[in-house]
Amino acid sequence: MTCPHHQTGLCFSPDGTRLLFMRPGEAFLYDVEQGAKIHTFTEPSRFLTADEEREEDMVSGVLHQTTEVAGRFTDSFKETPRLSGAFSAAGNHVITMAAGKVLRVWDAKSGAMLHAIETELPEKRNAEGCINNLWKCSENGAWAFAYNADHFAEGTLWEVGTGRLVQRMLLPEGTIEDVAVADNGTALYFHVEKDIHVVPVR
Repeated sequence: MTCPHHQTGLCFSPDGTRLLFMRPGEAFLYDVEQGAKIHTFTEPSRFLTADEEREEDMVSGVLHQTTEVAGRFTDSFKETPRLSGAFSAAGNHVITMAAGKVLRVWDAKSGAMLHAIETELPEKRNAEGCINNLWKCSENGAWAFAYNADHFAEGTLWEVGTGRLVQRMLLPEGTIEDVAVADNGTALYFHVEKDIHVVPVR
């Protein structure tokens, strides 16, 4: 089995027979026993806005501004999103998550996209010039939580199988180190600095 370079994530199907390999803009599904690639799932590049000024020298500033303006008209200057991924509990669906903005559910057998979830999180940069929109899936792939680590927007919990928005919620104050979603979708667990916050879902 030969995998492409620039890996951003790996995960096995629940039965261990398939491997999902992620890199920026693409995810590849492999048959583990045969080492053969089954499907390629592609996430389009897109323009990311810069809502805050970055600290940079004049040359870098001109380059960034040119890239951002050109990105409105051509894919050549768009950013390729980092992908993460997961399987549904039954292994029949593949889930790809792109830079906290778009979650797509794919049929693992046919490779067809079943539906997509748009988080509506703002593409807003922090003082360091980063856009910290993030996804977190439950272990069984049934639920997904989208949030902005810089607290620029409310977090949103989604039912992955249907694309239904379950709840919007304010994030705990402080630096969010990590998030976990309960497999039954009834609670979220936030690692905030030195504490764990348990937030029930209505």
